[in-house]
Amino acid sequence: MAEMEREFKNMLTKEEYERLLQAFTVKKEDRKQQINTYWDTETFTLREHGAALRTRKKPGTAELTLKEQHADGILEWTDALDEKTYEQILVQHPFGEGEAITRLENTHNIVPNQLRKIGELTTLRVELPYKRGLLVFDESHYGQTVDFEIEYEVENWSEGRQAFTELLRLYQIPERPADKKIARALRAYEVSRGEGQA
Repeated sequence: MAEMEREFKNMLTKEEYERLLQAFTVKKEDRKQQINTYWDTETFTLREHGAALRTRKKPGTAELTLKEQHADGILEWTDALDEKTYEQILVQHPFGEGEAITRLENTHNIVPNQLRKIGELTTLRVELPYKRGLLVFDESHYGQTVDFEIEYEVENWSEGRQAFTELLRLYQIPERPADKKIARALRAYEVSRGEGQA
């Protein structure tokens, strides 16, 4: 079953990030690690379709998610993975079956053996309920880069936009665009292989 993701994102400086952790009484040891690995074909078919495929490892769980652009947000198809399947995917890429792979094959005409790893990004994440949504503070590591970001996931777009704008204003944080994590990880991956420029 697909879920609709509606979220607002903003890049942070390290100082702003640490100020927010302090304001919301978050200890750094409360952050949970997520390892995100991104997949596409050699010719980046998914990217051309405005879609993305990701495996994610969190403490005690793992999942495979296909994300697709939609007028109301991002449509997500997610399958739970056991530890053994997750590890096999990283080494041998046997993606198996599930809603995400079925959608990949039927909608994007991609079979799993066409997929290759295109990037990896590790995030230290804090999730907090805030008003009528979920507030997320991320410290992400990829390539030689560390960056900081705030996200706000909501059901109601207009309410969420207002709450997020007010939050940034309250903590005197300028609005800054935030590329998707897959785009940031891909740039770092291309640089590491000598395909891009730093």
